[in-house]
Amino acid sequence: MEPLKNPEQEAFLIVDEALATFPMEPAPESIYRAVMQQLDAAEPVPRFRIRWLDITVSVFFAGMAVFVFFLIQAPMLPHSLFPLMKVRMIVLWQQLTVALRPIDPAVFLGMLVVSLGSCLAAGWVFLRASIHRPRTAH
Repeated sequence: MEPLKNPEQEAFLIVDEALATFPMEPAPESIYRAVMQQLDAAEPVPRFRIRWLDITVSVFFAGMAVFVFFLIQAPMLPHSLFPLMKVRMIVLWQQLTVALRPIDPAVFLGMLVVSLGSCLAAGWVFLRASIHRPRTAH
């Protein structure tokens, strides 16, 4: 066998040979006891539970999927339904533009920022509450 030029490979071969030929020793009793104590002290895995938010989000996205399906299947819907929907959307748009016309754009932007901030604050509160909720064994 020719000598290896790489000292790192040579060191790995020496360690591999030592591991293959030296007898195995059992682990000391103190290590065994410490490992078993850590396993016994481990927290139990929390039980899976479905909460109201899981159901709400699932129902919302299922409804959106059904809505998109009906939009794709629109040519199969009755033709009398579309003119009525179109008229109602036009009326709704006109009512919104008339209702929002007297609002100054700065006030509208302020309302938008406040609503976004309140949504972010509510999300932060719910996140903090879920992180610091005490775990109970079930």
